[in-house]
Amino acid sequence: MAAMNKKRQSGFSILEVLVTLAIVAILMGIGIPSFQNLMDTNRMAAAVNDLVGGMHAARAEAIKRRANITICASSDWNTADPDCDNAAHFGSGWIMFVDGVPPVAANADIDGPDQLLRAHGPLAETVAAIDVDAGVTVPYISYAPTGFTQQIGALVPVNNIQICDRRGNVDTGGGIAAGRWINIAVTGRPQIFSQQADVQGSPLGGC
Repeated sequence: MAAMNKKRQSGFSILEVLVTLAIVAILMGIGIPSFQNLMDTNRMAAAVNDLVGGMHAARAEAIKRRANITICASSDWNTADPDCDNAAHFGSGWIMFVDGVPPVAANADIDGPDQLLRAHGPLAETVAAIDVDAGVTVPYISYAPTGFTQQIGALVPVNNIQICDRRGNVDTGGGIAAGRWINIAVTGRPQIFSQQADVQGSPLGGC
């Protein structure tokens, strides 16, 4: 009697499938948090760069126009008549405008011949935790025609801005913090601090 040829069954055994799933689960457990951290870091960098870029632009406009240029937080930045908002913070949106040409003094309000130069929408929700100096009722930074910052009447200007996200006080690697501290010098130039020791040691208490 001729021997019957047996065909081999192709496919995976239960053990092979379980091992494969375990490896995939481990890789996802490592990869997804790292990817999320990268996304958060990119959003933080974009938010800080947008805000600091606005400060540099405002300072340059003040010098070029020989006018007062003010940046302030504004929750109605996208309306036909936006204004500075004492209930807002820079995470809600901000506007930049000509705030009186000398000898007309700045007043942190768009009125008369003042001209709106730029409006910026809210920062990403993940980086909306923003703090500024104590005593600030209207979050603003105003530049004189010299490019130096100036105080508008009795309104306390913003000199420090703390930007945090949901990661809080986290070292993202190499001592770099998840959050950022921006300090605006009297010369008008903003400086960004990213080292965890600097961010946590800022006048605003860190993230």
